[in-house]
Amino acid sequence: MPSWLRLFLVGLVLWAVSVFVTLMTGNPNLVPTLVLLGSFLVPVTFVYWAFENWRDEHVTTELVVTAFVAGGLLGVLGASLVETYLLGNSPLLYLGVGLIEEAAKLFALLYVTRRMRRRHTRDGILLGAAV
Repeated sequence: MPSWLRLFLVGLVLWAVSVFVTLMTGNPNLVPTLVLLGSFLVPVTFVYWAFENWRDEHVTTELVVTAFVAGGLLGVLGASLVETYLLGNSPLLYLGVGLIEEAAKLFALLYVTRRMRRRHTRDGILLGAAV
């Protein structure tokens, strides 16, 4: 069995166990665990698969992890600040939130890849998914 498939199946089992425990206990503190496991499972599996199959000397583990962390932090923190001051309580709130968050992730990707000498489409796919 490929290692990416093992990663996906283990994550899926952990998510299912989390659903079961949350339903059995009625503990609302477990809801963030469900959301995080559910929303990260497929992207993390794809990044793992892509990194395993498309690895080269320019896209290192450090770069992928940096892209993941920078994208997450800038996406959430940058979007939160910009949304508060730009959108307020407007009818465009929901459209604006997505656009602002994705723009923040784009800036994170540009920042992380600023020193890459050589760029390929597959590098963009891998790092874009990590962000």
